[in-house]
Amino acid sequence: VPIPLAAVVAISAFQDFQRRYAFVRNDAKHALACDTARFGLFALALCISFLLQRSFRSANYVFWLLSAANLFGVLYSISRTRLLATHSRLRRYVIRRHFHFSAWMTGQAVLQYITTNAQFFFVGGVLSIGAVGALRAAMNLANLVNVLLLALENSVPVQMAYIARFEGSAGINRLVRQLF
Repeated sequence: VPIPLAAVVAISAFQDFQRRYAFVRNDAKHALACDTARFGLFALALCISFLLQRSFRSANYVFWLLSAANLFGVLYSISRTRLLATHSRLRRYVIRRHFHFSAWMTGQAVLQYITTNAQFFFVGGVLSIGAVGALRAAMNLANLVNVLLLALENSVPVQMAYIARFEGSAGINRLVRQLF
């Protein structure tokens, strides 16, 4: 399980970066198209596997399917993204700045994945797979507010960055008062 799990975490982090990059460039349609490609392929692969009666008891199989779907979303995003830096020196500078800014995201993605999903691995040892699935479904229904939080997560930091640059701390204080 460690290799497919590492692939899921790494590719998911890069796909999340591509998605956020689309929001920073005020291109929500691009982010939606990438997410649709990613989740659509994953749902299609699961349906085909179910119809072909493949075993879902193997975590490796599902992790590899998820990795492939994430990779498809990443490649689709890259194919639709206009390169900002065409000069090699400028490109290296931009990549270095982006790496220094977002290097912590890989560790954050691993810890978020572990804290979100580790409970199901432990509970799966005590309960049946069906009970764990029912627990996860109930949690998803209870977390419908998550959609709003994800929308805020994608738009508020971008707005704050623009406001901080052009209006300073007074503008940020105004935005925070508006949000709450």
